Amino acid sequence: MVGCRHLLAPLATISALSAAAFQQHPTPLRPADLAIAGISAWSSDSSAVRRLLGKPDSVADGGDPSESGEWPAWWYHDLEVLFFLDGRAVGTWIRGPSWATARGLHLGATRDEVVRLYGPPPESPHTKFMRVTGTPGPHPWDSLLVYGPIRRDGPALFVYTSGGLVSAIFAGFATD
Repeated sequence: MVGCRHLLAPLATISALSAAAFQQHPTPLRPADLAIAGISAWSSDSSAVRRLLGKPDSVADGGDPSESGEWPAWWYHDLEVLFFLDGRAVGTWIRGPSWATARGLHLGATRDEVVRLYGPPPESPHTKFMRVTGTPGPHPWDSLLVYGPIRRDGPALFVYTSGGLVSAIFAGFATD
């Protein structure tokens, strides 16, 4: 039995190194990573959202990360879905702890967890735009991490942190 432990120790080390390497270089962002609760800004519309989530708890206006205006929004428990005027989904906000991204990111996660799941955020024109032209006054967040878009003018993942913890997540289009 002693000999078996000597053979397994190198395998355990290789497995640990492989896991660490994977965590440092997460899979590139894919369209499926931008779906929340099955809702994708690539392909969902109001009828698809109703099939997936049922009747909304309330209907009101909501804003996308560009802060450029209000969009029709359906509100569910801990979730807000924005729509273009033609009924296509603009994107989805995670507003509470009962939802997570496809990779498992949830409100309250640390910034380190964001980087472990998605990698370091690339420089983004959305980040620059929002910090310069965002709504006047103090924001409820101190950091914005933007992943994507995958294709030019496509949807992206916007992760807001406050005090080092994820405070809001939006997957969809910034309509600036």
